[in-house]
Amino acid sequence: MKSKDGKSLTWADTKRMPLTSRVIQETMRVASILSFTFREAVEDVEYEGYLIPKGWKVLPLFRNIHHSPDNFADPEKFDPSRFEVSQGALPRRPAPPPISISRLSSSCRQITFCRLLQVAPKPNTFMPFGNGSHSCPGNELAKLEMLVLLHHLTIKYR
Repeated sequence: MKSKDGKSLTWADTKRMPLTSRVIQETMRVASILSFTFREAVEDVEYEGYLIPKGWKVLPLFRNIHHSPDNFADPEKFDPSRFEVSQGALPRRPAPPPISISRLSSSCRQITFCRLLQVAPKPNTFMPFGNGSHSCPGNELAKLEMLVLLHHLTIKYR
């Protein structure tokens, strides 16, 4: 992989591509790779007045999560700046209440990706590769491949 000046593209180079990283995040939010995933309730859960009994299958629809105005302002607009970091917090969204790292780790296994792209989405609102122990094991590689592809398309476009 070569950069614009002919040198090999390095890991450090990929860290200096925040706009490209935000475009990738926003693309995955708008056009989710996963449509849904099956989960099983491990205990009885009451949600908005409805009982979901232990053992029932639950089908979260990622497009609905990624396009909810509760999670993203103006969700139908393609806006990579929504993933821009402003002093450690995302703009145009109230800061989430503090949560423990152990809870974050169990509810958002995308911690490494969040660090790579310098953003930590509110847990369970941005899940382009699934979530938890069932998330795609190749997600980091896929995101890096997207970043490298966009980099080369951009610098070699005539």
